[in-house]
Amino acid sequence: MDRHYRCQQNGTKKTFKLTQQQFYGISREEVSWVIKNCNACIQRQPSRSRPPLEPITSSYTLERVQIDLVDMQVTPDKGYHWVLHIKDHFSKYSFLYPLTDKTAARVATCIAQWLGIVEIATPAAVLSVRG
Repeated sequence: MDRHYRCQQNGTKKTFKLTQQQFYGISREEVSWVIKNCNACIQRQPSRSRPPLEPITSSYTLERVQIDLVDMQVTPDKGYHWVLHIKDHFSKYSFLYPLTDKTAARVATCIAQWLGIVEIATPAAVLSVRG
């Protein structure tokens, strides 16, 4: 264990090399076992468990809206390289707007047009991948 600390807990190969220089008859498997049971190494390792996923729920229409730009540059249709996808999380109703470019002005125009269609209310939350 002292050799493991001396080589700054670098791993099996370096610890085994240092151990071989001073001791005889210690196998690589034994060094590996010591390293796997080293408290400092165990605490230093990142956690492999993930927190439980919590579903995003909505109770009414337009409570939560998802907005995304879909890249269609591989197969453009009449100069339209992008599709603005707006989806209501509760009703799963989608609105699609073809775009020739993805400038902020063009996207804002489509969102304003969409808000004119759904004059009922404005969404309480808007989700977007890139903000």
